[in-house]
Amino acid sequence: CTSFSLSMFLPIIPATIGLTPQSMANSKEARKHSKLQNCSLADLQAEKQCKHVVYEIGLKQNSPEKAEEYLKQAEQMGHTLAAFELGMRFLSGANPSKEDALVYLCKASSNGIPEASIEVGKIYEFQGEHELAKQYYKKAYHQGDPRAMQLFRAVKQAENSK
Repeated sequence: CTSFSLSMFLPIIPATIGLTPQSMANSKEARKHSKLQNCSLADLQAEKQCKHVVYEIGLKQNSPEKAEEYLKQAEQMGHTLAAFELGMRFLSGANPSKEDALVYLCKASSNGIPEASIEVGKIYEFQGEHELAKQYYKKAYHQGDPRAMQLFRAVKQAENSK
């Protein structure tokens, strides 16, 4: 989806918030990200109709508001990692919002990102909704994240000790 040559970029696992190399390697979007992350903002600006490019532009923004604008656009275009990134930003940004974080993390979870499932589980666990937390931890485990089973067991053990 870009007019410049992407073949010159080596596949690099991105330092996107919270994603493990395992889940990133399994994602088509992650492979696109690996190729585009080293492109200049000027090169990316020329290709704004591509969801992968819009995602990269969002990641390169210095302004959190501009970043959110581009990431939302990429998410609306169907970019799964943009949904995860938005969810994580809503959890830890200057104005955290668990409600907004849940919206985007649930979308990312539904699209197979185990880290999103774990984050949703943590939110529900913190809110005392243990059944939902266990459900998302189990989902993360089935999506390929072995850490999720430990989290599932910890919630179950906490329930049993009451």
